[in-house]
Amino acid sequence: GSTTKVYLAANPSHLEAVNPVLEGIVRAKQDRLNLAGEDFTVLPLPVLYSVSPEKVGVGSSDVTIDVYGDGFGDDVQVWLDWEPLASRIHSSSHLQATVPASYFEAAGPHDLQVYSPSIGRCGAASMPLVMTVE
Repeated sequence: GSTTKVYLAANPSHLEAVNPVLEGIVRAKQDRLNLAGEDFTVLPLPVLYSVSPEKVGVGSSDVTIDVYGDGFGDDVQVWLDWEPLASRIHSSSHLQATVPASYFEAAGPHDLQVYSPSIGRCGAASMPLVMTVE
């Protein structure tokens, strides 16, 4: 098998500064490896920090959620339980999505992720956050 190196950057004190800092780190690593074109092996991944609301009541109608994180490119989409949601990009750190009422028919947890199809050859998803139906 092969190995993958992962680099975790420290979080600056102001969240709005995260994206430029990480983009700079990624670009520097790409330049240092002296790769060109589409074969960059250093890629920024989307990261989730929070979702609002975190909890929704059973039987709720469609709900608009705000998703905060970093590394949201122009093609990202919010996914819930590996299904894409209607999503709107506000910035590289803020997305909105509409969760259909069908998710709120029964109590339980749902995995929320941000997926970017243009990262790498197969796309990349963030680590999940949990949105709970109570």
